[in-house]
Amino acid sequence: AMLNIERTTLTLLKRFVRAGGRIISLGRLPTCVDGCPDAASLAWLRASVITPRDHDEAFEILKSCGAVRQTLTGQNTDAVRLMRRSRRDGDVLYMVNLDTERTASFTLTTAGSTFRRLDMETVREEHIPCTALDGNVSADLTLAPKTSMILQLDGAAPLPAPTAIDRPTFTVTLPDTLTVTSMSENALTLDACEYRIDGGDWQPKKAVIRLGRELLELRRPCDVEMRFSFTVDCDPARLGGLSLVCETVERLDVTLNGHKVVWNGKDRWLDASFCKCDVTGLVGRGENVVLIKARYFQREEVYDVLFGEDPMHAKKNKLTYDTELESIYLVGRFGVFCPEGFTSGERNALFAPDHFVIREAPVSVRRGSLTEQGLTFFAGRVTLSFDADVPADAGRVLLSYRQRAAATHITVNGRPVRNVLWAPYETDVTDFIHPGQNRISVELVSGSRCLLGPHHYIDGESYFVGPATFTDRGGWSDIGRGGQPIWRDDWCFVTFGIG
Repeated sequence: AMLNIERTTLTLLKRFVRAGGRIISLGRLPTCVDGCPDAASLAWLRASVITPRDHDEAFEILKSCGAVRQTLTGQNTDAVRLMRRSRRDGDVLYMVNLDTERTASFTLTTAGSTFRRLDMETVREEHIPCTALDGNVSADLTLAPKTSMILQLDGAAPLPAPTAIDRPTFTVTLPDTLTVTSMSENALTLDACEYRIDGGDWQPKKAVIRLGRELLELRRPCDVEMRFSFTVDCDPARLGGLSLVCETVERLDVTLNGHKVVWNGKDRWLDASFCKCDVTGLVGRGENVVLIKARYFQREEVYDVLFGEDPMHAKKNKLTYDTELESIYLVGRFGVFCPEGFTSGERNALFAPDHFVIREAPVSVRRGSLTEQGLTFFAGRVTLSFDADVPADAGRVLLSYRQRAAATHITVNGRPVRNVLWAPYETDVTDFIHPGQNRISVELVSGSRCLLGPHHYIDGESYFVGPATFTDRGGWSDIGRGGQPIWRDDWCFVTFGIG
């Protein structure tokens, strides 16, 4: 369906029809040209367009242009999307299962005589058992959640089917406890502080992003002091080093437990804007306080755009601020724990109250989610290892697990095996295994969701976010909540780990 069409597009369509082309519409025709009602200009389009009654009739029209129909028959095909592209060496089909939980099992039928699957990890083609009849080819296929498949049709002789070898299969699964053999620096995000403005009274703890809105609404420069706190629940000497990370440090006066923090201007963490300073000797057991003093100011243009009589969204979208208040981070070899524990939510969400403590980094973990086991705000890489006994008559050996990470890297007996990006999370490790005890390591790579948020979105974990999702008022991406409160005081993370 269309509401508007640009006049340049209308001109191109006229040239297309004069050259022998046909226009097919499966939805409502436009009523506006360049945003304005224009029945006269659109009369030609209405007279020229073909409007089939349904998709079957549309396909009959499109067949003369070489269109090919693909039919999926089976389970959970509603989430499968398919694209067919023609190439000199034959047609290519790309399929993806958009469902995050369900596997799609189906029979694919389309025009052709052979199927060959292109393995995107090895960039090799492999035989797909199929049936050819009356110019069509059919194959039984399976797509795990959030996975895709590329099939090559025709253009080459069918690959011979692999010879079936009757071999026993031995599956290695993860033990209940895994050893942490290496880990990136961990982090604790501090996104709220007590504060005072122009030397006034100290105000209760408030999220930095909400404090920024309060200072904007003053519509004037001011001095602001922010008091962040964190708790170390062990001897700091056992943590192996701590660093403080802040942005725009050149504009900040920062102290930790009364000691001035001096930035060398060279050390960075994750991003060029994240300045890092070693504060190991300044941290004590119990509560620690980071005090930040800053001069807050904005150009008059900022206030005019935000609070003027006729604020324009176009200007807001390209507005830059002279002063922005940001979260700060503690970084080091430690674990972050919530003494009150976590509760589970939809879409692998984990909720926790606003109470976190720093303790020693975990040396072993339970299989499953690591978020609750000291890696609450973690963004980086962690390697988990275990020993597996494999019998001499094991035959084919498979490593199988459930993955909740952006990627995993598998190593067996010190030899790299495979980088795993998508389901099914099953890897043939036969060529790397020997009878008896074997050392298996899986390196997990996380994203930055638990570190950077959004941590306080009212609905918990969301698969669709925009800039406002990180604030306390809904925006264009928060469907049905534009301008409405969307803040929750507790924290939301997601599971990260392996099971």
